[in-house]
Amino acid sequence: MSVGSARTAAELTQASESFEVVGTRPRPRPGAVVSGAEPATRIRRLLVAVSGLELAVVDHSPASADLHDERLGVAVVVIPRPDGNNHVVATTLRLVTVDRNFGPRRLGASGLEVSALGVGTNRWGGREVPEEGLRAVMKASLDAEVSFFDTAEVYTGGHSEEVLGRCCKEIGGGCTVASKFAPYPTRLVSSQLGRALEATLRRMGRDRIDLYYLHFPFSLVRIGSWMDRMAEAVSSGKIRAVGVSNCNASQMRRARDALGRHDIALAANQVQYSLLHRNPERNGVLAACRELDVALVAYRPLRGGRLQSGSSPDDEKAALSEALARIANERGVTVSQVALNWLLCQDERVIAIPGATKASHAAENAGALDFRLDNQELATLDHTVGRA
Repeated sequence: MSVGSARTAAELTQASESFEVVGTRPRPRPGAVVSGAEPATRIRRLLVAVSGLELAVVDHSPASADLHDERLGVAVVVIPRPDGNNHVVATTLRLVTVDRNFGPRRLGASGLEVSALGVGTNRWGGREVPEEGLRAVMKASLDAEVSFFDTAEVYTGGHSEEVLGRCCKEIGGGCTVASKFAPYPTRLVSSQLGRALEATLRRMGRDRIDLYYLHFPFSLVRIGSWMDRMAEAVSSGKIRAVGVSNCNASQMRRARDALGRHDIALAANQVQYSLLHRNPERNGVLAACRELDVALVAYRPLRGGRLQSGSSPDDEKAALSEALARIANERGVTVSQVALNWLLCQDERVIAIPGATKASHAAENAGALDFRLDNQELATLDHTVGRA
C-alpha cells in the first residue's frame, strides 16, 4: 500500500512519535464512514493507518471518502487505486482522540470483562439472514470494539451457534462468546447438561465457551443441581464463567450459593431490561445484582425495535418517543443510541446485547458508547417513562 504523496510510510511512522493520542476509541460523527456500504471502517482505523502502525488496515475500503470531524481535529482522504491498494493523504498529523465513555464491564466476580455492549444472535442462522451479512456484522462490531456475542442452543434450532462459531473462526479474534443450556422438561437429570454442552461446543467448533447460562429456571431439576454440573464444566475447562437467565432474585441467590460451594462466582443474570421494560428495577433483580456482585445482561434492550424508530403505536408511549427524539436530535445521535445509553447509565453492572443482522445496525448500536447522557436527560426520560 502506498501512503499519500506528501508523506511516505516511513515518514509517517517516524512522525507518529509526535502524535498525541488520548483515550482508546475515537469515532466520527454518526454516519461518517470510509465506505458508503460499510460503516464499520471508521476514523479510528484510519488514524492507525496514518500513524504508520498498521498500514494494511484500510486495504478493504472499496470507496473513497473525505472524513472530517472537528471534535477530533482529523481530516483524512482515502483514494482507491486500480491495483487494489489505497492512497492515504493525511491533512492533519497531530491526532487527538476522545475518551470512550463506556469501557469494558466485569462479569461479576468471575474475573472476566466484556464490552459494555454485546450482540444478540437469536436470529443468526435463520433462512432470511444471509451468513455473508452476519460476517459483516461481526466485522463491524469488532471494528467498533464490541466483542461480546450471545447465542443459545435453542436459537434457530442450533444454527445460531453454528454460524457464530464459523464467524468467530473467520473473523472474530478476541471475541467473548456466551451460550445457554435449556433445561427442557425432558431433561430430567443434571448430567444432561454435560451432553448439551458438548453438542454446543461441536456446533461452534470450540473447546471452551466463555460464559454458559442456565437459560431459564423452570425445571424439574433443582437450580443447585444444575449449578453443580456447571461447576464441573468450569473445572474441566469447558466453560470459563457461569450465568443464569430469566431468574428472579431468590433464584439468583440459590444459584450463587450452589456455585459458592465450589468457589465459583455467579457471573451474570440475563433478563429483559429496557426503557419500556423496567421490571428488574421493581422486582429486586437489579438490587440483587448489586448486592451479589453479578452482571445484569439486558436482552431486548430496544424492546424488539420499538425503541429504534422514535415512534410508538401506543398513545401512552408518545411522550417517551418525543423525548427520545428530542434528545437524539440535540445530540446528533439516533434514538436507539439514546435508549441504549440510558440503559448503560443505570448501573455499571448492566451490559446490553441488542440484536443485529446488518452491519449498519451493529455500527449504529456501537455509537451508544461514545457519549453519556447527563443527569437532566436521564431525569427527563425517567419522568417520561413514569408517565408512559
